[in-house]
Amino acid sequence: MKKTLFCGLVSGLLISASGLSYADGPGKSGLLTPKRFVTKAEQARKLASLEDAAKGKQSNVKPVFPSSKRSGGNSNSITAVTTFSDLGQSVNPFSILGAGRNVISVVPSLNTVAFFRRGGIDDAGGLTNRPGNKVFYDLNTKGGADGQWQLSRGPIFDDDAYINDPTHTEQGGPNNFGSRYPQGALFNPAGNTDTANVVAIGNTRVLDGTNGAWGGLGLGWQKLAAGSAAKQSLEGSADPLHFRQESIEVTANAVFATEPIEDLASGAVDFTDKIAVYKFTYNSATDSVEKTNVFIPFANEGGDYATSISNTSIAFGPDGQVGFLVVSAANNAFDSIATYIPYISKTVDGGTTWSDLTPIKINKKKGDAPNADLDAFRDKMLSNLVYFDANSNLISATYADAANHPIHYVDYLLNDLDVVVDKDYYAHVIMSVAVSGFGDTLNATFPGGITYYPGYGSFNMHMYFNDVQGTVKGELIGSNVGLNGCWGDCAGSDNFSDANRPQVARSEDGSIVTFAWYDTDSTSHPQLTADNNSNPDLWTQRLKVVNAGEFFYGPQTRNMTKGSDNDGLAALGNVAPRLLNGANGNYQLASTIATFADYDADATTGAMPTQHLYVGNVNVPTAIDSFPVAVNGNILGAKAFIRNNTQGVDLSLYPNPSAGEFTAHFNLEKGGLTNFRVFNNQGQLVRSQENRIGKGALNMALNFNDLKPGIYFLQMNCGTQTGTQRFVIK
Repeated sequence: MKKTLFCGLVSGLLISASGLSYADGPGKSGLLTPKRFVTKAEQARKLASLEDAAKGKQSNVKPVFPSSKRSGGNSNSITAVTTFSDLGQSVNPFSILGAGRNVISVVPSLNTVAFFRRGGIDDAGGLTNRPGNKVFYDLNTKGGADGQWQLSRGPIFDDDAYINDPTHTEQGGPNNFGSRYPQGALFNPAGNTDTANVVAIGNTRVLDGTNGAWGGLGLGWQKLAAGSAAKQSLEGSADPLHFRQESIEVTANAVFATEPIEDLASGAVDFTDKIAVYKFTYNSATDSVEKTNVFIPFANEGGDYATSISNTSIAFGPDGQVGFLVVSAANNAFDSIATYIPYISKTVDGGTTWSDLTPIKINKKKGDAPNADLDAFRDKMLSNLVYFDANSNLISATYADAANHPIHYVDYLLNDLDVVVDKDYYAHVIMSVAVSGFGDTLNATFPGGITYYPGYGSFNMHMYFNDVQGTVKGELIGSNVGLNGCWGDCAGSDNFSDANRPQVARSEDGSIVTFAWYDTDSTSHPQLTADNNSNPDLWTQRLKVVNAGEFFYGPQTRNMTKGSDNDGLAALGNVAPRLLNGANGNYQLASTIATFADYDADATTGAMPTQHLYVGNVNVPTAIDSFPVAVNGNILGAKAFIRNNTQGVDLSLYPNPSAGEFTAHFNLEKGGLTNFRVFNNQGQLVRSQENRIGKGALNMALNFNDLKPGIYFLQMNCGTQTGTQRFVIK
């Protein structure tokens, strides 16, 4: 399906000097070209191919990093940050740059920080002599203080146990070449006050040898006590499901990760209609980690294209019971199909059950009536409505302009997102949003032809809510100047651009929230170079939670790394989901940035090492006068729960058949104590369990691994509500 192309747009879209302004400044006109939108799954697959091509190639010389050959702040810098602590290296940039993953974690009460990464050139190679096949972590038990880092702990995962697999040869030999795209977290058991008992847990994407693709989930863990053994496990996946873990989150009882389930069997990146939430539970008695799955069904509107997921993020409130999952996904119901919008799901029982995903409307459909809140929200970005004059200049419009011009809704594409949950159990999402089109004026095919127009503006939006069936509000945090970066040949296909890695952290008690992203302060100190490396800085904005739904921002966004801004130093980075406890009741943001070595053509991009630096002393004040700006977001949507008038429950299980792990999907009119009973095909009761379940459309993990292969029936009862489903254990 293709959209009609508006006359005059082929040769370029211009912003009128009397019309709209965009990120480069008001009144500036110029040719604005589209960029193809590449989902996170496509990025991962492309980077894996580049890395495969680099296997066996080593650098001729020890790499020289910009941080070691350049010194002194930018001449226009006015403040100095802080400190930069050298951490370990990774074998290539793909270890940490992919959006959606968490690689830095803190335990505020124990003043402890860890950074998870693949191995670097100075780390032990193991049996395969490939340090990049390992997951290491750098540890600091002194709040990230410079000079206190213990580097290269672990490895907590390696591929040494999986070499010489005769079923896997297409990647260049009998080796699974794990791991890739790791993330990790520090799990502190409830009530623990001893750093030695904290557990470093990491997961990673690996080849498992069963289907010739990236279909394995590698899991590793180690207690922080000196001399503790590192343990690991490998889980394969049934074809065609493959693993791309994202957004790790820690509660007092478990570690959670998310994954949009993919099918790479065709060679392209296709999606199934499920999003997985993994719950990792640490057993201190056996020093083991157990995993359970909940699969949440996903379906976009429109229905005439394959599902497409960009990225996911998960977070819990301080009690570890209320949590939210936020997904960036395609939606086909709008005039321009180039739209990725947020979807939200909620749990109130510590991740046992999850509501169905609900879309949040940030775009409008042709013929939609004016909506004061939604229109105002969109007007804070480029515009809500536009029209084109005779010279194809883009003019900001009102509904009244429809009498004289064909007006078009501006379409916005959600590039990236992150979420935390505050003390009153409001979810706070930071979204990176860019213009993707103007209603039916642009030529686009889905999914391969989706483009967006960063020249018309890139914006960081704050979305907040406390119920997927309640009111969702949105507010503009700020506009981005634009971000470009490169490794290797910047004119080639290895660039990343306009990916400012929006991330968010909260204090342990949920009273303070800090938004973070990476952008270029070209106004204060222009630094765009011939190779398009714009050297991003770490930016923040902070928020104070006063009462439920009542929030205040700091006075302005802050460039945190300006004073240490050497050309080529920072190339994106990562922020821990929790803030460290600082001095005088304040907090500190735990963050790392990456810097790339000088390009070595003999090593190729895939084998090019990356240096990691911890950004220390990023202070987050808490005094009430540090938050002068009241947050008054616009309503994006208000949902009303639709009750089921029947007593029958539509119960389904996925996958079915299964080896024993299922996700039950059902919709309850009323919540309460729910009984689940399993009968064999002779009608005998073989299993019974009770759970307190909330109302609504929910998804819940069930584990029947102890049952023998055969046919069974699951019956659930909650008051007068009942449902039955046949299932098969193979």
